[in-house]
Amino acid sequence: MVLLVLATSCKKDRIKEVRPKTAADFEKIMAVDKDFSSFISSSIELENLTLEKYEPSILVQNNFGTNKKVLTPAQNEELKKIKSFVEMRNFLNNHQIEEANIIVDILEKQSLSFYNFVKKYPEYSKLGQEEKEILIGNSLKANDKLTISTQFSNSRINGKVMLANGDPMQAYGLAIEGCQNSYRTAFRAIWAAADLTMLATSFETAGIGSAVAFAAAYVATYYADQERGNCMTLAANLLYNEIF
Repeated sequence: MVLLVLATSCKKDRIKEVRPKTAADFEKIMAVDKDFSSFISSSIELENLTLEKYEPSILVQNNFGTNKKVLTPAQNEELKKIKSFVEMRNFLNNHQIEEANIIVDILEKQSLSFYNFVKKYPEYSKLGQEEKEILIGNSLKANDKLTISTQFSNSRINGKVMLANGDPMQAYGLAIEGCQNSYRTAFRAIWAAADLTMLATSFETAGIGSAVAFAAAYVATYYADQERGNCMTLAANLLYNEIF
């Protein structure tokens, strides 16, 4: 009789379990879910690898950007065909991309965290593309660490006075923000569409070193990050030429 009561009780608990259905449901879940939080934190970590290099003080001291490694059109086409983390790591190292291993480590963590989240909540895939983009965008914004200054306090650089509310420093900061905003738009679209492909396979079957189903998302993320870097380098070069 006791076993019957326990079995009945467990069955009732399962029946009462409420699964998320709406964007509002997922907004609450994303705020506390460890896997989704890991996805967001790794995504921001990737952003910061780029952002920190474009602080005006670093730019002025090191002339960063004038000799930055940029992939050729042919290399970009090769990049788009990559199907595994191993290939990505080899590709970036072979082309002497700075911090290649760190980048791939972040991409792996990002992909695995997102996969674990959508595996746990397959209902997420029933949301619309726009809903998912908004959810991802809001989560990033809540953890935003964009610190590039749009203005400097009055200072003298190379004999030139840079005013707090004037060009070129303010224009540089705004240009960097524009590059970042374009990247975020692309990032939201990439990962809002990634869950359907990810659910078709798994890290368990594909192996984390050769997870073909994840390639579209993390390769596209790296490509978008590279484009953001190119955008920021252009702004950096313009600022450097203004100052020196």
